[in-house]
Amino acid sequence: MTLKNSYIPTEFWTEDILPPPEVGQRVSNAYWVNGNDLKSQSFLTTSKYRLTEIKIYLTSPVGLGRYFVEIFAADGNKKPTGSALLKKDLTADFVSDFGPDWYSFNTLTGEPSNPVLEDATHYVIVLSSTGSADKDTRLAYSDETTLSGTAFKSYDRGVTWVAAQVEVTPPTVNAINFLFKIEGVDPEPGIAITPSPSDEITNQPSDITLSWVNGSVTSTVDVFFDDFTPPTTKVIDNAAATTYDPGGIAVSDEFFWRVDCKNAHGTTTGTIWSFETGPQIAVSNKAELQAMKDNPTASYYLTSNIDITGAWTPIGNSGDGFFTGTLDGRGFTVSNLTLSNSSNYQGLFGVVSGAAVIFDLTLEDVSMTVGGPGGCLIGLAGSCSITNVHVTGTSSITEATSSLSYFGGLIGQASADCTIYNCSSNADVSGVDMVAFLGGLIGFGSGTLDCQKSFATGDIASSAIAVEGGGFIGRQSAGSIADCYATGAVTIDGIALTAGGFIGRLNSGTNSISTSYSAGAVAGSAATIGGFCGFKATGSGTLSDNYYDSDTSGQSDDTGKGTPKTTANMKKLDTFENWEF
Repeated sequence: MTLKNSYIPTEFWTEDILPPPEVGQRVSNAYWVNGNDLKSQSFLTTSKYRLTEIKIYLTSPVGLGRYFVEIFAADGNKKPTGSALLKKDLTADFVSDFGPDWYSFNTLTGEPSNPVLEDATHYVIVLSSTGSADKDTRLAYSDETTLSGTAFKSYDRGVTWVAAQVEVTPPTVNAINFLFKIEGVDPEPGIAITPSPSDEITNQPSDITLSWVNGSVTSTVDVFFDDFTPPTTKVIDNAAATTYDPGGIAVSDEFFWRVDCKNAHGTTTGTIWSFETGPQIAVSNKAELQAMKDNPTASYYLTSNIDITGAWTPIGNSGDGFFTGTLDGRGFTVSNLTLSNSSNYQGLFGVVSGAAVIFDLTLEDVSMTVGGPGGCLIGLAGSCSITNVHVTGTSSITEATSSLSYFGGLIGQASADCTIYNCSSNADVSGVDMVAFLGGLIGFGSGTLDCQKSFATGDIASSAIAVEGGGFIGRQSAGSIADCYATGAVTIDGIALTAGGFIGRLNSGTNSISTSYSAGAVAGSAATIGGFCGFKATGSGTLSDNYYDSDTSGQSDDTGKGTPKTTANMKKLDTFENWEF
């Protein structure tokens, strides 16, 4: 999925939403008495902003004294606290014969002290005729507004700010109304992440190409590369880039590199990453790929697409030793993996652990009927890093045993320190017997799983006993999932436990799932069914900013397990609060 920048470069107020009131009418249900009362609006930012303009409506054709605008941090009661972050005297901008009309004061744009308002922070903006000395006793507080979406269209009518609306009543005394206009502020860029090769990895080829993911709102980068730390040789200078080819470098040496992200607002210095070159084994055919099980600690790279039709023994299993090495797929495809047996730990790899690394690989047309844990890529993933691995074509995995089993489109069980980034699977996953966790990408997350920016599109189905099924993951007991989605249908029948569009069961433990969504149909006779989450156990951590399609899922539960939205609303950016697209 694509993530948005951490700012919204649009104005949150436009003049045409407020037609001028008629002469002799006012637009405020609260008004100033003797010119001393204060008006305010508290608001919660969802991005970075800066105040750019104030508009004041006055009913009287004569001046009412001095006017100040101030911004404060807000306390827990949405009231000003501390010193003003900005205090601007507007008096000099008035003329002697103004009113009744709107008057604009846009000199704030160039105000040197105009602060950047940080994201996820409560603020209060105050308009007064005397300054803020009496704000604790005379300030009319209003309901808080959350700044989000593409247009902030609110105005003050006393206690409540109402969007795109004007109410007028005959005036009784001098009345005043004001609006404020804020604009998104470009922040400094985020930090570069996801280095390839992974940090501190060994046995890398001498013809390696470095790659990374730039931080948010990055325009250009500086890249430093050396065989000592800190690296000082600038190999990319102020250019748009996400890769660097250092050319042929020495074997059995250690190298250090850093990516600094830049834009017009500043530079964010990156983390220093390192890797070691060493012997690496080229793999060009099925026999060489299968031979990896005989030397599971080595470093390998593919040189071509490989068809492995026929018999296959998973790499890294109890007999040969777990796979603890590295496989660099270099963008190539391994096709036609077929497995049909009741043994545990089935996939291209059986068991992966010991900080193993697998990246830049595609699996195509996988067919598995196996014991679990089972996944198209890995049966049991311990301490490892999986990046840019995708299951495509016509792929499926089916349970073949009645014992407790875990099946996922990519990984059967993710335990210990398993990191998954930018991966996907379209494999259908089905259970035919009792006690299984089924997921479109992961069957069971039982360790400190860290999964980001990944998705699953395969269908999940079972009519067995005691099944927990989810479009993305069957059960999660520990770890974090963020910025992921699932679109496959989930149908869990029989004497089943849970079914969810994204996750079957969020178990007790240190868990979090955030900024993710599901859009597939969810149905069956499971004891608990949810559009996003089937069952959330007590003490199971947090589900935050997650959504599901209530039309396609056929579900509408909203009990802290995900927010239902119609298909139409799922297509609107404004729906996804706190997301970055």
